[in-house]
Amino acid sequence: MTTPLQFTIFLDDIEYAIEGDYTEGCPAQISGPPENCYPEEYPYFEITSIKLDGREIGEHELPETERPGFQNACEQAAEKAIELLRQTDEAEQAERWED
Repeated sequence: MTTPLQFTIFLDDIEYAIEGDYTEGCPAQISGPPENCYPEEYPYFEITSIKLDGREIGEHELPETERPGFQNACEQAAEKAIELLRQTDEAEQAERWED
């Protein structure tokens, strides 16, 4: 399942507005008939837009010192955003059951 996300990250006191698609992972299926088995798929975040001061930039325009941690920071922020979405969904479902 792919979820579009928007969030802000800060690296070295610089604010970046990030947009992208988060794809959840899937555990491996390793038992049963071989035709029903498949490897684990890891979750990942694909960046579709980076904005600095409202201007869209490419990853190649990031300062070299920030490039190594940029994708990692985006993935961590995406995972936090997904967790918040899950909690919101669970709370909404609980409210429906109470009504």
